[in-house]
Amino acid sequence: MRVRSAVRAGSWYSGYRDGLIKEIHAMYMHEVGPGRRPTALDERKDNKRIIGVISPHAGYACSAPTAAHGFLAIADDRKDIDTAILLGNKHTSLGPEISVAQYDKWETPLGQVPVNMSLLTRIVENTHQLDSLRNILDFDNTAHADEHSIELQIPFLQDIYSDFKIAPIAIAHLPTNITQSFGHYLADMIKAEGIEDSSIIIASTDMTHGNYSPQLNHDQVSKLDKLALSAILEQDSENLEEVVQKNNISMCGVGPVKVLLALSEKLGAKSVKLLNYSTSGLTCGSRSSVVGYASVALLKGGKE
Repeated sequence: MRVRSAVRAGSWYSGYRDGLIKEIHAMYMHEVGPGRRPTALDERKDNKRIIGVISPHAGYACSAPTAAHGFLAIADDRKDIDTAILLGNKHTSLGPEISVAQYDKWETPLGQVPVNMSLLTRIVENTHQLDSLRNILDFDNTAHADEHSIELQIPFLQDIYSDFKIAPIAIAHLPTNITQSFGHYLADMIKAEGIEDSSIIIASTDMTHGNYSPQLNHDQVSKLDKLALSAILEQDSENLEEVVQKNNISMCGVGPVKVLLALSEKLGAKSVKLLNYSTSGLTCGSRSSVVGYASVALLKGGKE
């Protein structure tokens, strides 16, 4: 059995079960967090309005208070899920531009989560339907072996659901016509699998990285991120790409986010809601050099 181990456990988040549960629960109650934890499974509603969320992926001390807003929204919306489709960023050049994980299970300190290999096999084996995907999409574990953007979503899901599968896909920063094609194709594969009403899609990105060169403070990063978030809230992938390029916004997961925008549109998203925005200056460090984080929900119907 191919098991993907938790390579960031013990560094980016707690490496043992009880400590990790305590850490996750603390993120909900953080001053940047939503201020409450998800209710028990048997007390939740089953609205199924949320198609997907955008979630950050830095170390929990920095980004998880913002991530908690997205997972609380999912828990409030769904009593259970069949599959969480995890669209992560490719932080390296390893593997094809769209790398589909081929592990049987992913492991965290909270246990092992099975992979929906039926869906992933369907995605890989039907690429003949689109010429643009044939040479850039395939099974590949090298892109996932040390990639953190997907891994950091899983413990939050394990904390709110007891029985679910995941479908991990790492995506590079691709042209908008490709992300549009792949998003629509992925929506078709989800429908063909019969899980469009029982799946959640999570696209992972951090926003502007002002902790590199040039170093940017809280206000500078927030101003840049507002431009990118405006395009996301308008469900406009082309504008998002233009804004990122024009303003040199170092948003690492532009590819996964653009795929989510296209996919959710095909699955009936009518509105986008910003759940929370913060920077590392509000959670784990100085305001003089920060990274931005956003939690965003894509919804069927209008905003509440």
